[in-house]
Amino acid sequence: MTEKLTIGEAARIAQEAFAPNECKTKEVDDGDLLKVAVDINGHLVDVNDLHRDIYTDKETFLSKLELARQRMTDIGADFDEWRPS
Repeated sequence: MTEKLTIGEAARIAQEAFAPNECKTKEVDDGDLLKVAVDINGHLVDVNDLHRDIYTDKETFLSKLELARQRMTDIGADFDEWRPS
């Protein structure tokens, strides 16, 4: 069974994942959704589909963040090295 995350822990991990870029997080619908947007060259890029069932499951959430980092790198973003714990 994978570790479960709170919305606060998930927001902190997302901000670490996209450093040094500014990452904005927002809880929506009483925690049913975590909105994450990353400033890439002056444009906010959303990380989609971070519903409660995804952001609370640590393994699934980390995988989703890795995919988002790769997509953003493909469009020119440059991130710090990230080793999720």
